[in-house]
Amino acid sequence: MAGQPHRSTRDVFDNRQHLESCVTEPFVHLSLPNRRPAGERFTKSTLALTNAARDLLIQYYNSVEENQAEGREFQKIRGFASKAAEQTLRLAGILQLFEDESAQTLSLAHLTCAIELMDWYLSESKRLFEATSVPEPLQKAEKLRRWLFEKWTECFVDIRSIVRFGPNFTRNASSARELVQMLEKITGSFVRMVLN
Repeated sequence: MAGQPHRSTRDVFDNRQHLESCVTEPFVHLSLPNRRPAGERFTKSTLALTNAARDLLIQYYNSVEENQAEGREFQKIRGFASKAAEQTLRLAGILQLFEDESAQTLSLAHLTCAIELMDWYLSESKRLFEATSVPEPLQKAEKLRRWLFEKWTECFVDIRSIVRFGPNFTRNASSARELVQMLEKITGSFVRMVLN
């Protein structure tokens, strides 16, 4: 990721203390009322990763990281996707300890289930983000409208003036004309194209 020192995937997952905190932090204050006597709190336990689970986690981490690159699937949800491996570990720990409170290792099966859950969360996050995204042409039309109302002091403006003085993305006549036509449709009488 930009602005961060490069760390290899192995460095991240060889840091046992970090891995253990990812798995155990959610359980510090968690109580399971149906399985414990009243008042007894859940004790913090450390789950070791099996070699197979560790390899799968590294593979998953790399896959999600690659998909955050420019033009890739998770580019627009980097903030969420960058935490996917840690959250996957937490989910796997929850699944493991819910099934067996005395577990000492995090199984491959529980990690696989957690990855499936995280894939669903990632796809939902992406779907929700895309549903609320405004298409780029509309964003540009809105920026041009704001420029016209905030910066342009005269009542009328021609395409040549928009190209010369307007926002950078209006530097050619055809794109400026398209945006003005779009504004005419959207705003009605506020922006109207007059033919010379």
